[in-house]
Amino acid sequence: YGYVRPHRWVIGLGLLCALAGAAGGLLQPLATKSLVDRLSSGGTIGTVLLMLTVLVLLSTAAEAFGAYGLERTAESVVLAARRSLIGRLLRLRLAEADRMQPGDLMSRVTSDTTLLRAVSTQAVVSAATGAVTLVAAGGGVGVLGGLFVRGALPVGAVLRGGGRPGPAVVRCGPRGSPGGLRGVGAG
Repeated sequence: YGYVRPHRWVIGLGLLCALAGAAGGLLQPLATKSLVDRLSSGGTIGTVLLMLTVLVLLSTAAEAFGAYGLERTAESVVLAARRSLIGRLLRLRLAEADRMQPGDLMSRVTSDTTLLRAVSTQAVVSAATGAVTLVAAGGGVGVLGGLFVRGALPVGAVLRGGGRPGPAVVRCGPRGSPGGLRGVGAG
């Protein structure tokens, strides 16, 4: 935490940008639905199409800005960690250095600090963004699922015969073969 603490504001800004990008990604299907509804009703689509384009561009820009800030911060964290480790290696007593494997010290400076890069910024922000996106997507699915159920109930009533008459039965030939399809009209 000591290496990350000086950069907590940039990491917070990266988190906010990632959340804004995720929100834009979650709003895009709703904007697309509005566009399709407008097309099916015969209305003009210029405004909706412009808003969808702006939404895509803003969410992409927010995600890109956040990713840039996080990557830059991660590099700063790695640089500080490597400088600290190299300073300690240079002050290490020769007897201590002889006890260790030849590549162990270099491995600590290179690969361990690379892992620190991933954990210090991206993993924290990705976990937070993923959790919020999961909850928001679940809510969106709940809303859209409710709309689907409200639309599916009348269709189910018609198919059961409780609604208005219409094409109700399609019969198949032996063993469901498509050659034996025949439609039965309203009755």
